[in-house]
Amino acid sequence: MAKGPKRLNQKGALPFDVQRHAKEAIEEFVSWHMCGLGTRLGSQLPEVGTATAIRWKRKTFLLTANHVVKNIPNQDLEFAFRPPGTLERPDWWQSTNPRPQRYLRARHLEILQRYTSVKDDLAALEVRPELEDQNVVKFFDVSGKSKIVRPTASSICTMGVPFDSFERLAPGAVAFQVTVHWGELVPLSRRLLRDFNRRKHLLLEFPPANDGRHPGGFSGAGAWYHAPSANPPNVWSFRPVLAGVITHFYNGPKLLRIARVESLVAFLQTIV
Repeated sequence: MAKGPKRLNQKGALPFDVQRHAKEAIEEFVSWHMCGLGTRLGSQLPEVGTATAIRWKRKTFLLTANHVVKNIPNQDLEFAFRPPGTLERPDWWQSTNPRPQRYLRARHLEILQRYTSVKDDLAALEVRPELEDQNVVKFFDVSGKSKIVRPTASSICTMGVPFDSFERLAPGAVAFQVTVHWGELVPLSRRLLRDFNRRKHLLLEFPPANDGRHPGGFSGAGAWYHAPSANPPNVWSFRPVLAGVITHFYNGPKLLRIARVESLVAFLQTIV
């Protein structure tokens, strides 16, 4: 994990170079705890979404939005994990990238059990913990005490697989590009938003929608932030908090809806 010295400037903020390294360290962490998921080619029209890797009571899950997988049998699901090495960070709307792209073949996983919550639009795909030994993913520990602590203190980082990054490379070969989105939580307004419950959800801004981009495919992506501290240490290190999982997008106000981690815990408590 990248670390940088905590050197405050005159305004009390970290200098730019430290902020940049901190941002990259957070993105590296997030990338280890997510994967893209889709359907096997030939099974039906390609679908794409994101999953968040968590550990709950010694069991390991790929957590996603239920609407992503509800019509797809387990045997038709495939998963794409991050490539080795340092992340490449082009925006998904860029048409060219000076660095060569690294494509990884999506793979089928044995899903031990599938658990769903239609009410909260959540699905937990139980996978074998040995997957972590293959150095393609890491499982984040969630416990019954997991909760949001002052989430407005930090920007939210999420990483997903937008469906409009879909690219057909050749017959029988497609690729999707993972992208990072940083945003701020939106103060809970009194506007009526369909199926929104302030006790169960958070709202995250999505400025790329102003440029015609759609976040479809981010469903299932974890939303993360850096835990605030009353007494910051002399050496900066990322203290990750999982705020929740993205499940919905409101087109009008251009906001992502996040199922709070407390909702995830309530769901997990019903299955294990």
